Amino acid sequence: MRPAEPGGFDEPEMKPGEVVDAVHPVGVAGAAEPRVRRRPHGEALGNLIEPARPAAVAAGAVKHQQGSALPTDPRVDAEAADGDGLLMGSHAPYYAPAMEKTPLALRLGEFVAALSLEDLPPSVVDKAKALVNHAVTVGLAGAPAERSQAARRAVLEHERLGGRRVGAGQGATLWVDGSRVTRPGAAFAGAVAVAVNNQCDSYRMLTHPGVLIVPAGLATAEGQGRTGRELLTALVAGYEVQCRCARDFIPSTPAHGFRASPVYGILGCAATTAKLLGLDARGIGNAIALAASFAGSLIEGQRVGARDADFAEAQAARSGMWAASLAAQGFQGAPTALEGAGGFYYAFTGSSAGDLTYTFTGPPKADLDDIVRDLGRRCPSSGWRARWWRATGSSPTRSSA
Repeated sequence: MRPAEPGGFDEPEMKPGEVVDAVHPVGVAGAAEPRVRRRPHGEALGNLIEPARPAAVAAGAVKHQQGSALPTDPRVDAEAADGDGLLMGSHAPYYAPAMEKTPLALRLGEFVAALSLEDLPPSVVDKAKALVNHAVTVGLAGAPAERSQAARRAVLEHERLGGRRVGAGQGATLWVDGSRVTRPGAAFAGAVAVAVNNQCDSYRMLTHPGVLIVPAGLATAEGQGRTGRELLTALVAGYEVQCRCARDFIPSTPAHGFRASPVYGILGCAATTAKLLGLDARGIGNAIALAASFAGSLIEGQRVGARDADFAEAQAARSGMWAASLAAQGFQGAPTALEGAGGFYYAFTGSSAGDLTYTFTGPPKADLDDIVRDLGRRCPSSGWRARWWRATGSSPTRSSA
């Protein structure tokens, strides 16, 4: 960035292919906001000059305004794909350069789509059954809590579907109440009940996959008429995606003001839901990419003693399910939503290159390629722990549940 001219505006000097923000024409990764001397920022926006256009884009991420689909290969050159120049003419600041390797979201989507129950070791299948039992048990124990009742009332008020009917396409069952509600509504209320007593499962202490993935999986499997075998496979896939994406990055996420559990849980929830919806590898990859864009949850409530965290995973579960549903409708996420210069890891850990603020062990550096390394051969999600006691910080006390 060059210094601002007296009385004028900064005009950012763009490098070819640099990712820029859609509103402020500056590079996303590490660039300063444009400075405006003696004039309000809002007034300045109307006079900003359009930045230089990148030479190529990830064309698989969009459909242009006339509705014709661009090629789905994320490595395609934009000029070859966009014959009328519309994408490059009006949307160039949104898109990244052509990519040289398959994006993480698509790699994860390929794994999830190909996974079958026969691929899973007996110990993993047993653990999947145990995690369903654990989540449902602590969910029933948490159902009488005030916040659980409030969640059920809210869902019934806005998302009730009427009398109970059996079969696919009939919504899902609201836990304890038994009413028919939307699938995201059932998952939301169930997730609140699982989380409310702090008895949920745990992966590397700060993430709780079962709060999101199990209620979302049960609601989707019921609504789609899936079998128990299909449910277990989808649950394992969701746990695997969440735990791989979270593993090395968990301590750095709260350091940037975000709760790790809903931030990473939405990715696993989207994968589980997309698998049960029957999406192919590209569709599941889009579900994960969309979920990455929908992610978020602040730690401020915990800092000041509010209980918004009881609803955070539940809302992330809803958003993950919606990400999968939108992908099923053909909507695409950014191919590099996870690792891109303006993507998920940059937003929630401060770096798209694996630089970490804190670590559990080892140096403050992670290799993003480890997220997809040995997929199907190494199973980090098997490291989750059930928690049958109420816990606050590091001081658990036995529960009567």
